[in-house]
Amino acid sequence: MTWAQGRRSTPPRLPKGWTSFSSQPDSNNTTHWYAASPYPVESLKAENGTTAQPLCHTVTATTWPELQAEVSAQAELYGRLTGEENV
Repeated sequence: MTWAQGRRSTPPRLPKGWTSFSSQPDSNNTTHWYAASPYPVESLKAENGTTAQPLCHTVTATTWPELQAEVSAQAELYGRLTGEENV
């Protein structure tokens, strides 16, 4: 059973500061997962130029594992840009 099917009160953990939410499926769309970044994205882009361009305020995916992978990639890039670890 997946987290969404089990409707646990807390989804598997994302890195510190990230918040997640999902859309409800309907007849035209499947569930989508979203995660909001805790980083000052625009400031990081201004300071780091094209290296920071992949950073996003919000990432999206169609499954929880895909969302976790997207968030992990964002956290890794943030760590490279700032020298901080965000777990």
